[in-house]
Amino acid sequence: MKNQTGSVSPLFLIFLITLFFSILMVIKVRINNIHKLNLKMEHSLCVKKTNGILKEFNFKMKKSNSALKFATLGKLTSIAAPPGVNIALNRGSKAIIKGLKLYQLKLYISLLNHFKSLVLKKCFLSTSFVKSPYRFKINGFERDQLNQAIARESIWKISLTKLPFISTINFRLKDSMTKTSMKKVPFF
Repeated sequence: MKNQTGSVSPLFLIFLITLFFSILMVIKVRINNIHKLNLKMEHSLCVKKTNGILKEFNFKMKKSNSALKFATLGKLTSIAAPPGVNIALNRGSKAIIKGLKLYQLKLYISLLNHFKSLVLKKCFLSTSFVKSPYRFKINGFERDQLNQAIARESIWKISLTKLPFISTINFRLKDSMTKTSMKKVPFF
């Protein structure tokens, strides 16, 4: 029998190299899957933040709209008040109405700033978010007879993109409910 210490058969060496590269491939696939899960998680966080921002904006707009309605009605009913009270009610109502209109404008600017911070975090929104769920003119929101901001539509759509995912948020203004659909872009 020959001295076989320290000799490695070529077949065993090929087996070790194959095993090494197989393990490397499995590790690469796992890392790729973790990366995709991270992207999906980041996208889901963008959608969650957008939903929260929209719900908060809509809640505050509804509250200020109802306050505007009552202030306008108070101004209209001040006609029936005695002359001294009439003037005070009229001036007070005008000041409240002006303050609430400025508050709604501040809410809209705050909404845009929130969306800007999302874009800076690489949550890319469609340009429809600039329109806001309420009709907007150059000098502020469009208003009805009771000075309430007029809603654009009953359902407001906004799209978020964080490749390889695209989400569409359908925001229902009446009850602040959202329906979100997420799709994966096939070529990623």
